[in-house]
Amino acid sequence: MTAPTDRLAALIAGLESAANAAEQAEASFKRDIDLRIAELERARAFAFRRLRLIGAMAAPAEGEREAAVEARLDAAMRHIGWLVPGAELDPTELEVRAALEPVAAALEDLARPPEGEGEPPSAADALVRFEAWYRARFGAEFLDVFEQRAEFRSLVDF
Repeated sequence: MTAPTDRLAALIAGLESAANAAEQAEASFKRDIDLRIAELERARAFAFRRLRLIGAMAAPAEGEREAAVEARLDAAMRHIGWLVPGAELDPTELEVRAALEPVAAALEDLARPPEGEGEPPSAADALVRFEAWYRARFGAEFLDVFEQRAEFRSLVDF
């Protein structure tokens, strides 16, 4: 027969084990929740960044189609903070601007009366392709660009 103190010790050990398991389960759940919240925050931020970028590019553009597409690209570069008075785009920024051209063209096609049958190219699909290109080219998310502060660009060369 087991001594009462052995049974008491076993009870305490079992309760301690259950308490430790509950603590670990809680900590694991909190880590999972924190990760999920971070994922949802990032998804929300990216959704609003896409909305604002397309909103900036969708502002009415005047002139022939090519000029209007260029105006939409300039609007995107201003929105990003890369096109500022007194500064020129660097080669990387020019590469990104060129890759954004299908998005600007698709937006322009949406803004113009349809020419013939069929649907204009999807601006949303063009944006998805652009983001995939950017990710492959630079190993980063394009929409993270909006978190970075614009670099200081001296207006005067010394």
